[in-house]
Amino acid sequence: MAVETLIREFSYKPGAAKAPEAIRFAFLDPADLIVTHIAADTGTANVLSAGLHYVIAGNGRTASATIAATGTWPANDLFRVVRSTGLKQPAKIPPGQPLPSADIERELDRSALTAQERQADHDRLNAVALKLPDGEVAEPLPKASERAGGGKVLAPDPVTGGMKILPASMFGKGERGPNGYSAATLEQLKAAPVTDGPLMCAPDGQKASVYNYRNDRDYTGLWDNENYIASDSGGTGAWVKQGADSIRAGNGETVQESLDRKANPAGTRTALSTLPTTAPAILTEGVPAASGRFGTFIFRYADLSSLVTADPDQGICIAPSSDTTGASGAWVRVFDGEINAKWFGAVGTGAITNEDIAINAAIKAAIAYSSYSSVGMAVRIPAGSYKIVSTIDTTAGGTGQVALRGDGEFATRIFPQSDITAIKMASSYIRCGGFSVEFSPAAAASIASTRLAVVFASSSNQLAYAEVSHISTLYAYRGFTLPNYTGGTMGNTYLTTLRKLSSIASADYGFYFDSKNGSTTLRMEQCYAKCFDMVGSAYGKGYYFNNINDIMLEGCAVDGSIDSWIFAQNYNTFIVNGFAVESCKIVSSVATAMYFNGSSNKIDGLKFIGCTFDVKSGNARALFFAGNAQRNTVRGFSEQASTVGSGTTKYVIAFANAATWVYVPDESVPYTSILDNGFYSQLTYGGVRYSRTNNAPTAGANLQGAVVMNREPSAGGSPGWVCVTAGTPGTWKEMPNVAA
Repeated sequence: MAVETLIREFSYKPGAAKAPEAIRFAFLDPADLIVTHIAADTGTANVLSAGLHYVIAGNGRTASATIAATGTWPANDLFRVVRSTGLKQPAKIPPGQPLPSADIERELDRSALTAQERQADHDRLNAVALKLPDGEVAEPLPKASERAGGGKVLAPDPVTGGMKILPASMFGKGERGPNGYSAATLEQLKAAPVTDGPLMCAPDGQKASVYNYRNDRDYTGLWDNENYIASDSGGTGAWVKQGADSIRAGNGETVQESLDRKANPAGTRTALSTLPTTAPAILTEGVPAASGRFGTFIFRYADLSSLVTADPDQGICIAPSSDTTGASGAWVRVFDGEINAKWFGAVGTGAITNEDIAINAAIKAAIAYSSYSSVGMAVRIPAGSYKIVSTIDTTAGGTGQVALRGDGEFATRIFPQSDITAIKMASSYIRCGGFSVEFSPAAAASIASTRLAVVFASSSNQLAYAEVSHISTLYAYRGFTLPNYTGGTMGNTYLTTLRKLSSIASADYGFYFDSKNGSTTLRMEQCYAKCFDMVGSAYGKGYYFNNINDIMLEGCAVDGSIDSWIFAQNYNTFIVNGFAVESCKIVSSVATAMYFNGSSNKIDGLKFIGCTFDVKSGNARALFFAGNAQRNTVRGFSEQASTVGSGTTKYVIAFANAATWVYVPDESVPYTSILDNGFYSQLTYGGVRYSRTNNAPTAGANLQGAVVMNREPSAGGSPGWVCVTAGTPGTWKEMPNVAA
C-alpha cells in the first residue's frame, strides 16, 4: 500500500444513529487502532473494546475502512480513533527463494507508519514539555516522601536555583485569581472564611473545581463532600460546586428542582404572608394545582403597592403581614406566560354561579401587571364550566392590553345566568378566543335583546390589531356585536381579524357591526352564522355591517336565515371570497337577502344550497347593489337545489340606478336572473355591455370607443351604440340597423 498522509488520528460523534464513519487514514491491522470514548459532560476518557463497543469494516490498507458504534451514545460524546502500529517484523525471507514482495512492502509500510507515529509523539511532547535553556540540565524533583503532607511549596532555591520543598508559611497570600483563592484540601475548604469565595478546590484529590459559598436557602439536606460542602463556621449554607445545581438527583429532578421543592409551604395566603422572605414559598391552597391557587412565590424587595392594590384576591401578589401595603415588597407568583383565572378563585366545576368575580379579578390584576412590566398579558380560563352573573370585561379596572383565552370551544364553557352581555373584548395587539358562550336554550321569539354573547370595543376602548378566533355562541340575541359608540372617544375596530367564529341560534343577527365612523379593515375567515332556533325554524339573520371602511369575508357561511343574509352599507370596499348560503329564505316582498350599499364590491365564489325564494306574486332579490354601489363584480356563482314559490320571480342580481355598474365576467349567473330596473346600459355580462331600453346610455362617464349592445333588438332596430366623444354620458352613435 502507499502511505500518503500524516494523519494518524481523528474524532467523531457516534450519537444514536450507529452509522458507519470513514476512517481517514491507512492502517495494517484493526488491532493497531485504539478507540477511546470521551464523555462530553465530564471529559472522562475510556478505552473501548472492538466487537463490544464498535466494529471495524472495510480495507484499512487502502484507507477505505469504516468504524461503527454498536450501541447508542449521548449526542455530544466523542469517539477518538488513534493508530498505534505494532513494533514487530513477522516477515521471513527464505534463502534461495524469490523475494516475498508483498511481505517486504508490508514491512516497509509498517516502518513508514511507525515513523509517522513517533514523529507525531515527538511533536506533541515538544509542544508541552517544560524546557530549559541550552546548557542546563533538569535536576531530579524531591522524593515523594518529602513532597507529601501538605503545607509545602515546590520552589527554586534562591541561591542555587535548584528545585526545593519549602514551607508554605514562607509565602504570603497573593492576589485573588480569576477563579479565586485555592483550597488544596477538603479540610482547607471547610475552614476557609465564607467571604473568601470563590475558591478552587479538589476535594477528591484529583480535578479542581470552583466553589462559591451560598446561604440563600437551607442546604443541610444536600451536604456531601463533593458538590455541597458544609462550612466549619456553621449555619445552613454550603460551599456549592459550580454547576452542581444542574446535576440530576436520584428522583430524576435536578438539584435546583429539589431545592425548589424544599421551599417553605403555606396552606393559605394568610399563612404565606407570615413566612420568612429569605426562601421561596409554595402556596398549597386549593391543591391539586389543576383546581386551585397552587404555585411558587418569591419575595421581591421593591415598592409593589400598585400591584397589591390591583390584586386584592392575591392571585399574583401577596403583601407580607409586616407591611400589608406592599410598599416594602411583596410575594410574587413565579409564572411564565398567561395568568390563570383559577389563581383568583375560579373553580370551573359549574357549582359556583358568580365565576365572573374571579375572572374579572384576574383581568384587573393582568392590567396592573401589564402596566408594571410594560408587556401585554393574557388571562387563561382553563377547561371547565363557568357560570357568570355579570359581564367578563377586559377593561375591568382600567385599560391594558389583556387577552382572554380558553382551552377550546366547548372545553372552556361560559354559562350566563341571565340576559346580560357575557364577554366584552376591548383591547389592542392581542390574540384571544378558545371558548364558548352558552345562554340557556330558548325559542328565538322569546330571547331578550339584552342577551349579547360577545361585544367588541367600548366607548373609551377599541379593538385594534387584534385576532379573535375559535369562539362559539349559543342562544344569544346577537352572537358577536360591535355597538355604535357615537359620542364616545373610541368604540371602533381597526385592522382586526375574526377567525372561526360561530353564532348558533341567535335571535337577531349572528354578526352585528354597527360602528361609529373610523372603523376600517375587518377581515372575517371561516365564520358561521347558523340561524335556526331551538325548535329548528329558520328565524335569525346573518351578517350586518355599517360604517366599516373595508370588509373581507373569506370562506364564511350563513345557514337558516330569513330575508337578511348579509346587510352592508357605508363602506369603501367589500370583498367576498367564497361564501355559502344554505337553507336560507326570502319571504318578504321588500326584503333583499344580500344588500350592498358601498363604493366597490367583489363577490367571488357565491353558492346557494337548498334556498327558498317565496315572495308570493313578487320579485325575490338575492344580491342587491344599491345607489352607492358604483363598481360591482360577481363571478363564480353556483346554485344547488333552490326552490321558487308560486308567483315568485327569482333574481340572483339586482341593482338600483344608472349610476351603478355590475360586472358578471364569467356568465355564471344566468342572464335572465339579473334584474336591471331599466338600466341595462350599466351591465357588463360576459365581457359585453348591454341595454334593453332601445336607448344609448343617458348617465355615467364613458370613454370614446365604448360599445353598448341592445340585448333584445327588434327588427329594423339598432343592434347597439358606439361612444364617439368621451363624456358624461358622452356622444353616442347608433350602429347600422338590423335588417327587417
